[in-house]
Amino acid sequence: MMQKKKRTSLVVYLAALTTSLYIPFTVNAAAPPLDTSSGIVHIEDYDAANKTYDCRTRCEEHVITSSNTDPAQNQTIVISGGPLTNAAREYDHIVTLRNVHIKAGETDGPALSIRNKTKVKLILEGVNTLESTGGSNAGLFVEVGSSVVIECKNKDDADSLTATGGTGGAGIGGQGSEPQGSITIKSGTIN
Repeated sequence: MMQKKKRTSLVVYLAALTTSLYIPFTVNAAAPPLDTSSGIVHIEDYDAANKTYDCRTRCEEHVITSSNTDPAQNQTIVISGGPLTNAAREYDHIVTLRNVHIKAGETDGPALSIRNKTKVKLILEGVNTLESTGGSNAGLFVEVGSSVVIECKNKDDADSLTATGGTGGAGIGGQGSEPQGSITIKSGTIN
């Protein structure tokens, strides 16, 4: 009787071990937050050899922060990569702005731009400021064919975004004579 139990246990163990060898394991560690104080932040579909995110098949949330509360110029965020992505996904990128303060100069372009037919879910956490100080740059530019859905992290409208464009640019939308893509604001305080 004891031999039969040992044999059954061994068979179950080997079956479990063999099965586990055929199940792919994926470890998706959360990426560290990207900090705008180091300059331009790019989120797009490039290869891992460049030590950047590869969001072609699956995209984890990107968190962007600002370690300095008094932003210098030459800080921008560019989100792109739409055409290379999986069409079945609702969003190409999910990006959280966590207390981000960006002041882009006239030659820097928009403080945050969404380009290349990219679908972005933008989550606000804390107080966020996107300012483009010159020219026709938008504070948050959404290129034609791209889209953004803005909502706050806690769903209580306590999280905010203040977006200011240059003299010919929208706070959120188009810039100069360029029209904008799709913009949906679900929650948050938008100034």
